[in-house]
Amino acid sequence: MSALASVVGRSRVDVHTFDGPVLAASAWPALNVEGRRVGVFASSADNGDVLLEIVKRADLVKVFHRHPGHVLPSLPLARLAVRSPRVARAAGRWHLRVAIRDKEMRRQLTPVRTRTVTVSNRWYRAMRRPNCQLITWPVTGVTLRGVRTADGVEHVFDMLILA
Repeated sequence: MSALASVVGRSRVDVHTFDGPVLAASAWPALNVEGRRVGVFASSADNGDVLLEIVKRADLVKVFHRHPGHVLPSLPLARLAVRSPRVARAAGRWHLRVAIRDKEMRRQLTPVRTRTVTVSNRWYRAMRRPNCQLITWPVTGVTLRGVRTADGVEHVFDMLILA
């Protein structure tokens, strides 16, 4: 599932409406996010390394992420846990509890009926940064200035990144 499809759902949203750069996370080394407001469409925690680097440099990062998966710490045992869904879910819940102290954010990042498992030490670290916000409302549209969510808020950005 693409990053945009995971946060948009079944509605059609055209990112080309946005009047700024729309880039893939794979273009990370060339991205200049210094001092910018960045919207990131994240389909999973696979791009934790990229997200952490973006959050370190940008003024504001809002991560649109509706379907969280289990995130395991990058430890030798985590690789083994991925092979057992039950162990992976337990390890993911433990990692989430330890890594995210904010109860509301932890609730938003708690997987519901998913088998997606990602190994990352940087995803939660990026999400904890004060200039990073998690947006779980469905995206209803992309405007000239940013992204509109189902709660009616238009989030204004300088650039969008499809992670």
